[in-house]
Amino acid sequence: MPLSSYNTVIKKSGTALAEVTSISVGGSSLVEIDTTSLTSTSKEFVMGALDAGTCTVEMFAPANYTGATGSDLEDLVPTSGDASPDTYVIEFARDGSNVPTMTATFDAYITNCSVSAAMDGAVTASVTLKIETAIVWA
Repeated sequence: MPLSSYNTVIKKSGTALAEVTSISVGGSSLVEIDTTSLTSTSKEFVMGALDAGTCTVEMFAPANYTGATGSDLEDLVPTSGDASPDTYVIEFARDGSNVPTMTATFDAYITNCSVSAAMDGAVTASVTLKIETAIVWA
């Protein structure tokens, strides 16, 4: 049976992001280093460093601004180049006891935060995270 996304949450440094509508993780890849020489009979490669990919979080902009760390858009705006990554945990399919059935943990930098508003619509935000570490699935 497939895993349900119902009750899935994403936490930044232990605080759940509010009003999340979707989470997408992807793009993890290894750099391919071409080592083909003129005497090679086929292409040859060695694998380089891991590019852990990105995570995109779509959400409604919180209507009740509280100033609480991690719960407001101002905490999701990219900072300067001297920033350090935060730890994110995605908790999938939490049951009635709030115990996740699967988690994904990684460190990431916020690289983009876009806010959209349209007539007769909710204010939404899209946040892109550049994942720095390999994702630990548990």
